[in-house]
Amino acid sequence: AVESVNTTLNTFVGSHICQTGYGNVNSIFGAYSGNHLLNSNQCTHLGTYSGYNSIQATDCISVGHKAGYTLRHVKNSICIGNESGLVQEHANDNIYVGNHAGKNNYNGSNNIFIGHSYTKDYIGNNNIIIGDKSTTNGDNILSINNLITGNFESNQVNINGTLHINNKLLQEYIFQNCFRLKLTLKYGKQMTLFGLWTGLERI
Repeated sequence: AVESVNTTLNTFVGSHICQTGYGNVNSIFGAYSGNHLLNSNQCTHLGTYSGYNSIQATDCISVGHKAGYTLRHVKNSICIGNESGLVQEHANDNIYVGNHAGKNNYNGSNNIFIGHSYTKDYIGNNNIIIGDKSTTNGDNILSINNLITGNFESNQVNINGTLHINNKLLQEYIFQNCFRLKLTLKYGKQMTLFGLWTGLERI
């Protein structure tokens, strides 16, 4: 165990831990984990090089090789997986699960990244990004492997593919309601065109 100066209630286990810096109520495990722990508090880093540069980080958890490697002015970050949340600066309230998840989310906040991803230079806020094919940048975005996408601000959801419904009762219900909608579009005043594949008919 290594004890650094100007710290209280810390647990350090491993070589080259907290070589420079100070902080309080931190738990650091693994070689080079929390190597530069500068004014960081209530953080847990587990794995080689995890939380290596923790500079004014608060309430952060990093589990995995180089997980949360650089945390500058970061609060409430959870990184689980090798190189997850690798580089963060002024990025708060993010969750990264999976190897390389949100690898370079420099300053986006309130995001959830799930799945193996090499996405680089991701900058955005209030997003849910799931899957290794999700590469969309921006704010208020939902992306599940780019197959299902949406926007939380506009309450819009898109299915970027063919929707199949295998339940017979649900198929009939949708078919009947789509038929009514079709008549409304044909004879009513509403001019918006809708299309839906139900497994029975495409309109």
